Amino acid sequence: MFLLLSPIVSGGALMSGKEDSTQETDSGPEKPAASAHKARRSSLFEVGFPVQRDRGSSIVSIPNIVPSQLHTLHQKVNYENTFKMEPDKRFHMSEVKEILDETLSSSLKGVKYDAIKCRTLSKSLSHTICERVKLLGFTRFKIVSSVSIGQIKGQDVRIASRFLWDEKHDSWVDAVFTNSEIFAVAVVYGVYQE
Repeated sequence: MFLLLSPIVSGGALMSGKEDSTQETDSGPEKPAASAHKARRSSLFEVGFPVQRDRGSSIVSIPNIVPSQLHTLHQKVNYENTFKMEPDKRFHMSEVKEILDETLSSSLKGVKYDAIKCRTLSKSLSHTICERVKLLGFTRFKIVSSVSIGQIKGQDVRIASRFLWDEKHDSWVDAVFTNSEIFAVAVVYGVYQE
């Protein structure tokens, strides 16, 4: 435990532990220093320890903690390598495509374009799609979901993304939904984690 010690101040003069506990002042005879017999103050800036104060006293006590106890509280669990180079279940594009089409059509049917509403809607749809794809049981796959919603005004939109991945195991699926007001593009990436 680290303690920051501060010097004891008595009657406007600074005293150290080696000096005499009495001090001569201009106003009269020698007076014994009242705080010379008290323990030195420890630091109040130590985080996480309960501070106990005596009533009417400036002495602060902080409990001692053995450093070995601190390390046991924050130990990280280390797992052994599995050396699995192949997934148990492949990323099935048809199952994910069904989830995308169903989620987009049920959530965006009859929706009018509003910039603020569509922003929150795209975040919630992305989260919903990601959770539903995770329920399919693609273990050791990182699932990334992205939903973009925009207004139809006769414009052209290009949405692109780039990844470094293994073509043998990693894959992606996209789906497009349109109505009279909006368009939505949902993309799900399944990246195998070795």
